[in-house]
Amino acid sequence: MRKYLFVSSLCLNFIFILFFIGKRIYYAHSYKPPVNHEKELRARPIKPSDIVFVGNSLTDRFPLREMFPNIPVRNKGISGNTSQDILNRIDSIADAKPRKIFLDVGINDILRNQSVDTLFINYKRIVETIKSKSPDTKIYIQSLLPVGKKHEVVQPTVIAFNKTLKEYSKKNSITFIDISPPFYTNGLLDNYYSKDDLHLNRSGYEIWRNEIAHYVY
Repeated sequence: MRKYLFVSSLCLNFIFILFFIGKRIYYAHSYKPPVNHEKELRARPIKPSDIVFVGNSLTDRFPLREMFPNIPVRNKGISGNTSQDILNRIDSIADAKPRKIFLDVGINDILRNQSVDTLFINYKRIVETIKSKSPDTKIYIQSLLPVGKKHEVVQPTVIAFNKTLKEYSKKNSITFIDISPPFYTNGLLDNYYSKDDLHLNRSGYEIWRNEIAHYVY
C-alpha cells in the first residue's frame, strides 16, 4: 500500500512539473506586452494641426493629453535635453509645420553651469529655425520655472534669464508666457509643487496647465 502511494505521489509530482513547464513555454511564446500608446503617439509624424510642446524633462512629464483632452497636443519633451540638444532636433519638428510650438528650454544648461550666453544664442537659433522653416507656426516662449532649495544657487540666473527671454520676445513680437509667479514661495519653488526642488508633481502641472490654457485653446 505504501509503495502504491509513493508511486502515485511521484506520478502526480511529475505531472505537475510537466504542467508547470508547459505553461511557462506557452506564455513565453504567446505573451505580447501591452501597447504603449503614449510612446506610439510620440513616434507618429507631427501634423500641421498639432500643438507641439518642446522641452526637457519638465515637458516630458507633462500629462498633456490628459490635461488638454480633445486637443491635438504633442509632447516632444526629452529628459535631460539642453538647448543644444533641442537645437539639434528642432529642424524635424519645424519641418512638419505644426500650428503652435511651446518652448521650455534652458534649465538644464543653467544647472550644468553652461554659459548663459551660449544658452541664449542657442535659444535664438531654435526660434529662428522655426520661423525660417515654418513661418505660420505660432511660437510661445515659456519662462523657466523657479527651482527649490537644493538648487537655490542658480535661482538668480533663472530670474535673469527669464528677464532676457521676456525682452527678446517683446523685441521680436513673440508671445512670452510667464508661468513662474504661482510657483514662488520666498523666492524659490514652493515645495508643495515638487518633491525634488525641480520637477513638478500633479498639483504643479495643474498650475502650469492653467497658466497656458488660454494660449493652447
